[in-house]
Amino acid sequence: MGYESIESLFIETKVQESANLALEKRGYQLGVEGEPDFYITFYTGLKGKLDVNDYGYSYGRWQSGLVDWHLTVDAMQEGLLMIDIISAEHNELIWRGWATGIIEDPEKAVKK
Repeated sequence: MGYESIESLFIETKVQESANLALEKRGYQLGVEGEPDFYITFYTGLKGKLDVNDYGYSYGRWQSGLVDWHLTVDAMQEGLLMIDIISAEHNELIWRGWATGIIEDPEKAVKK
């Protein structure tokens, strides 16, 4: 199962601001005259994820002929941020970075 794209102007703005700040700290100049050295694009997405833990059955007392089974299932959302840097001259991927993480509270995740 793949990630479902997140369309959010707030997230787009925050990712752009963070990328610009990181590049400026490394000495790159943004928005200068002439052709750029590279382009940056990014993708954000969400997908449902199940965390299943099977602890097996217990060797305790049998009740009605059944064994006590220990199984937990947790449903959660996993978020993805992928950033690509593309050469302006050759239109080739120079670098790709990504991060994933569990989103417990979507409102807090957007702010983070």
